[in-house]
Amino acid sequence: MSKKGYPYDKDEFDAPVDPDGPHGVHRAPRSAWSRWWPFLVVIVVVPALTFAAVYWALQSSPGSSGSSSGQTPAAEQPGEEELPDEDPDDGTEPDDEPADPVLTTQVMVINAGSGQTGLASQVSDALKEAGFATQNTPGNGAKGGRTADTVYYQSEDLRVTAEAVAEAVGEAQGQAAVVEQGLPTVDMPTGEPAPQIIVMLVNKPRP
Repeated sequence: MSKKGYPYDKDEFDAPVDPDGPHGVHRAPRSAWSRWWPFLVVIVVVPALTFAAVYWALQSSPGSSGSSSGQTPAAEQPGEEELPDEDPDDGTEPDDEPADPVLTTQVMVINAGSGQTGLASQVSDALKEAGFATQNTPGNGAKGGRTADTVYYQSEDLRVTAEAVAEAVGEAQGQAAVVEQGLPTVDMPTGEPAPQIIVMLVNKPRP
């Protein structure tokens, strides 16, 4: 069909072909930069973004030392010391505190077959020098099955006092005395108060 009889107006498809442009399916060769810049983005930008994400996660974690608050942990703040717990004062004394012997306790000393005359008076004098209130002895007593000088006390509240008496008797006799609860039966002189502690001497004093 001739141009003269072409019924349509000219458009971009009717422009002459650029001699320097691509023809058909062939394209102009690409530059080196256009071929390599995507790889540079992957090699440089992606690691940088990964590092930044990890760093931000570590900084924002609760246990990190470089938290945004910038405060020292409470356990390490200077000027704060933990004070020991103090028990409230309830007005009671500790149970493990030893009690003092009661020196006014009535102590009776009996020579129970020691074989030495006047031994009860000697030990009684030694107890008086130690501060105890001793009574007059009613004489000699029976040794029975005793093998050691024995200090008998009436009730549990007199144990500490009886132990102190036994210690003084041991120093006077040169040998240890034993302590037992419960008073033996003895004859009391007229007018003498009932003893609370009785000392039975069965051994001679050692030199």
